[in-house]
Amino acid sequence: MKTTEIKIVSRATPCAQALYCFIPNGKRAIKKEWAKARELYEADTNLGKRIVTPVTLLGDKLKTIYMMDALTGSLYDIITGRCLTSVEVHMDDFVMRKNLMDKLLTIETEQPA
Repeated sequence: MKTTEIKIVSRATPCAQALYCFIPNGKRAIKKEWAKARELYEADTNLGKRIVTPVTLLGDKLKTIYMMDALTGSLYDIITGRCLTSVEVHMDDFVMRKNLMDKLLTIETEQPA
């Protein structure tokens, strides 16, 4: 499993810093570069399907692998599915699927009026 090393916001808020997340309203070339540099998986969560990528935390000597939600930066324990960022979210399973990069590239965020 290919991982990306990331920094978290803080120990109190264990989620990826924004610069490690996919930016849906960025330029297509930058979005494609981000997606190509990572293994992408589809995760089943209690909030629906999410695109996740394996990460390790900068400074973690054990190199524990987590799944990071590509859009929100939420981190999931790959064994238990527990979300480290929110007690309301839980990952049930994750699988590698074809065309996840294409799916990710079509995601846009709402622009303020």
